Amino acid sequence: MLVSCGGGSSAPAASLKSDVDSISYAYGVNLADQGGLMQYLEQSGIIQGASNIEYDYQMRIATADSTQKQALQKEMNAK
Repeated sequence: MLVSCGGGSSAPAASLKSDVDSISYAYGVNLADQGGLMQYLEQSGIIQGASNIEYDYQMRIATADSTQKQALQKEMNAK
């Protein structure tokens, strides 16, 4: 839960009206707490992991000319 400087909650309280709501909420909280959310988002293709981004740049660098290689290398290092 996020808390602001004033001590108030920045997220509204969950409205759990059924057992399914409670289980879904608990599953989501557990998924986020265990770090599984990022893995799920990567596997779903919603976000890209750093290793995938680096691999993409390495493949582009391998086929680029010298000027493009330098630009791609700088761009990759900035990310």
